[in-house]
Amino acid sequence: MPSSQLLAPPMEDVERIGTPAADDDVEAVKQITAMGFSRGQAVEALEKYAYDVQRALNSLLGPQ
Repeated sequence: MPSSQLLAPPMEDVERIGTPAADDDVEAVKQITAMGFSRGQAVEALEKYAYDVQRALNSLLGPQ
């Protein structure tokens, strides 16, 4: 096996791929991850905007 296959993917790829919502996540996290965002992105945006899903989504979708 070539050594390049043993390396982890670049962090920007990991952030984009991320992890899906877990079964015990709050509904807001599940909603945002269902739209293609990583769990980390969803949680970070929701925490920043006091779990306001619309504002969190707006922040993830682009500048306001």
